[in-house]
Amino acid sequence: MGYIIHDTKLKHDGGTHNLEVEIDDDQAVIRFGSSFTLRLNEYQLDELRDVLYETTRELVLTKMNPSYLDQE
Repeated sequence: MGYIIHDTKLKHDGGTHNLEVEIDDDQAVIRFGSSFTLRLNEYQLDELRDVLYETTRELVLTKMNPSYLDQE
């Protein structure tokens, strides 16, 4: 039997999605409204976290220094 640890709204440029995260046995079930669901174990969840972290880092770097992309 699973339990919900997050149930919130996530704003994005196209509107708002419901975001729900449930712990179900040894997996996290991440639901983006009724349109998309991810079911991840702890290792896959860590991989997703790493991707999101690196993406956030890139956004911050390009925001702070618009010529950052020209340096790569």
